[in-house]
Amino acid sequence: MAFNLADIIIDLSGIDAKGVADYGASLVIQKQIADIVARKHSGKELKYILPKGAPDLWQEKIFDKQEAIIKMMASIPDIKVVSSTKAVDVFCLNMPDERHRKASIEEQSIRMKLMPEFITPPLPGDTELIKCFEKTIIKKIIKHPKKLAMEISNRIAFGRILEKAKKRGCHAVMMLEDDAVFVDGAENIYPEILSQLPENFGICYLGGYVREKIRLRKHSSNLARIEDGCRIWGAHAVMIGKEFFEFYEKLLRADVAKNADTIFFENMRNAFISIPVLAYQNHGIPTIQRMHGDFDLEYLRMKSEEYIKQSLEE
Repeated sequence: MAFNLADIIIDLSGIDAKGVADYGASLVIQKQIADIVARKHSGKELKYILPKGAPDLWQEKIFDKQEAIIKMMASIPDIKVVSSTKAVDVFCLNMPDERHRKASIEEQSIRMKLMPEFITPPLPGDTELIKCFEKTIIKKIIKHPKKLAMEISNRIAFGRILEKAKKRGCHAVMMLEDDAVFVDGAENIYPEILSQLPENFGICYLGGYVREKIRLRKHSSNLARIEDGCRIWGAHAVMIGKEFFEFYEKLLRADVAKNADTIFFENMRNAFISIPVLAYQNHGIPTIQRMHGDFDLEYLRMKSEEYIKQSLEE
């Protein structure tokens, strides 16, 4: 294929709004094929990224159709078709019966300009989940088997996301848990983080809790590099770079009694954290699956911000 839809930005700001509508251009918007009606839109609003979010967009005939449209548009002098090397695919774990949590992420995604693909973690009966759980409980006495099963399910889901990302040729992925809450102003800082991350980054914590002294080195205005041996709790908003998809996939799908948080902080590679931290967790969202215990999240957030500030000032 001549075009990779995940890496294409079509910039229509060079022509007037009436012209856009008259061309009748069809783009993938919110995972649907839609005609642009742009007579009253500003130039800034006329920039769209074509995502490879939903599997049905990758059926051969639909892919070919979109490629043909892009070629047609590229031939029009006033329309720019450019590659976006910083395109990030976004995935969010969500159980089918957790509709309130899904709605929360969808609402925030509008503000953050994200188009997440929702992934259901392995359910009871999943072969890989059963195999991993059985091998784990043989190796270690488990006090809370149900909690462990949910944790294993989550990290297997993360591993499968990375497997999918590798097959799709993604540049990077953002992986969210459905209780993630982005702070005010995160929508302005996130694009800056994408521009500041090195191409070969391993993991970047957009969210997380620092519960002890940590060693950080300022990398840029919105990023700090995490020194080896440091621990960050929370896997509710992390980014993984393409060079480390396979590395983390294998670890996340291993037969060990560890949650995703532990897998990540025990195996940090070229690791960063956003400054400020962009996402925390909200236990106030109605839920059926309770995994994190009765932590005072506001207190943990306050202490986390304190430890980060202290480290950067040293």
